[in-house]
Amino acid sequence: MIKIIADSGCDFSDEMIKYGVARVPLTLQVGGKTYVDDFDLDITQYIKAISENPRGRKTAAPSPEKYYTEYKDGDAVFVVTLSSHLSSSYESAMTAVNMYKEDFGEKFIYVIDSKSASAGQTLIVHELMKLNKLNLSPDEIKNRIDKFVSSLHTYFILECFNTIVDSGRMNGYVAKLASMLNIVPICAGEDGKMALVAQARGHNKAYTKLAEIIKSTCKDTTERTLAITNVDCRDKAIKLADKLDKELGFKECLILSPTGLVCTYADHHGLVIAF
Repeated sequence: MIKIIADSGCDFSDEMIKYGVARVPLTLQVGGKTYVDDFDLDITQYIKAISENPRGRKTAAPSPEKYYTEYKDGDAVFVVTLSSHLSSSYESAMTAVNMYKEDFGEKFIYVIDSKSASAGQTLIVHELMKLNKLNLSPDEIKNRIDKFVSSLHTYFILECFNTIVDSGRMNGYVAKLASMLNIVPICAGEDGKMALVAQARGHNKAYTKLAEIIKSTCKDTTERTLAITNVDCRDKAIKLADKLDKELGFKECLILSPTGLVCTYADHHGLVIAF
């Protein structure tokens, strides 16, 4: 069986935990306090912390040593990291490959730049688990997962503008005015970067707008899995999933809970949509 590793930009489903997917945590800093984004992190308390500290949050990628330790197990290893445009986690994972080979020699270790985050990474891991059941060689899995990653779509519906302002994608004054007017921003992952692609007045119109965007960018969704990560707003995630499934049709739908890293950037009541 192949070993699968994901950093904590990836939201872990129950299936991933049962499989034994290894989680390499990022480090988070909010309000002067440092958190390790592992399975012991209390997400409810962490969401409270970020709500009380809307600005000045920091995150740090895992060290190469954390990946190096995980590489020691498994006949073949696949690693799924945050987009290399969003974090240096990919770089750390690649450095660890060289470290491992210097110490132990050749081994199949493939680091995947998800060009995504959150639910997008989750879908990549799920695809790896499915491919592993087909008894394919590591090289065959590599070829198929590369095609899967290139076809992946990721969107974000945000309720708070902090991330967009901090990244320079929106002026702070404009963001404050938009929030007062109940403007909901819709962002997309474009070549591994987050870009503001649309805005709508209220959540219902935002969901309709997202459905229109998906229709124009993806011709067939009936064989795809829809994954939605929610930051303390499961009811909204279910409502959006029902609407998208009704209008577009998906093979299946996953409603996911976030890691601390995802809470940090999607913010309170944020949604991450991937398919």
